[in-house]
Amino acid sequence: AVSTVNPYVTTVDLYYRIQDRLSTSISNWQFGGSLDSDKHGNFTMAFPSSRVDPDVRSHRAWLDYQFVAVNKLGDALGRSAKIAKQVTYTIDCTD
Repeated sequence: AVSTVNPYVTTVDLYYRIQDRLSTSISNWQFGGSLDSDKHGNFTMAFPSSRVDPDVRSHRAWLDYQFVAVNKLGDALGRSAKIAKQVTYTIDCTD
């Protein structure tokens, strides 16, 4: 869940990448979907492991992520910090 007091933020998008823990390989950022809004500045999403693109999965990796605040015209208004090395992901993760 993320929150904002900026009234121009209508959508928050999630982006993720896979950072292999056994090498230096890091995928490109992937669009993970738009969060659900309560229309009061709060955004939430359930992100099942099956949503991770099979082409970027790794046997032992970090799932890094970032949130992007978007206005009604589709313009990015701001980005969160890149949240890295907090979520472990393996190729056989299940929901």
